[in-house]
Amino acid sequence: MPDTLRTPTRADLLAQAAAAREAPAQVALADLLALGEQIEEALATARADAERAKTAALDPGIDFEAAQERRAQAERMEHEVLRLAFALNEIADLLPDRTSAHDAAEREARYAAALAASDEVTAEIAYNYPRWVADLTGLLERLIRTNDQVDAANADLPPNRAPIGRPDGRARGFLDHAADGAPIDYLIVRLTQMVLPHPTKMDQLAWPPGYVHHNDQDRLWPNPNIVAAFKKRKNG
Repeated sequence: MPDTLRTPTRADLLAQAAAAREAPAQVALADLLALGEQIEEALATARADAERAKTAALDPGIDFEAAQERRAQAERMEHEVLRLAFALNEIADLLPDRTSAHDAAEREARYAAALAASDEVTAEIAYNYPRWVADLTGLLERLIRTNDQVDAANADLPPNRAPIGRPDGRARGFLDHAADGAPIDYLIVRLTQMVLPHPTKMDQLAWPPGYVHHNDQDRLWPNPNIVAAFKKRKNG
């Protein structure tokens, strides 16, 4: 098993650069960038080593043979510097195509995710929304009829009977009756004030009744305002 924690040698980096050149599509962009950084670091170290080797070869305190050996070593190190620089240039040449391919893959992934999410929500709306509208409009119609019934009873209460709260107020926890001097609070947003787009008629509402969009545009809060308010509440 290879030692993945071992620091790669210069020979390792040159071999990896050669492999990337031969099959660039098989190298992930992140791996290619990391390889370039490693080669750049190795190149800086090799240049420093080569300079030291050249200086050592000029030492007047060594004999001719030792000086020749050090010169040969310095030349080998200079050649290694050239090879690392060449490898770094090749990695740089590969990056534009790999970056373009990476970006294209990311765009495809974002598109696929968005399409899947849209398909899911579209199916849910198509299946559920008509039933929700039918249930809610039926409930709201019953609520209005019941409010009238409650108001009539409260206007002529039997002895020792407390006023009845309207169903919306009782269910949602606010005072909503007119008997005994308790005013109905018109600042409260009631269920009967909700807006329900019609399931199939794009210019009409299923609730409130009789609404036609192009005749009563001022009765709808603009959709950008609704989206902005949702995002502000979600992030707040």
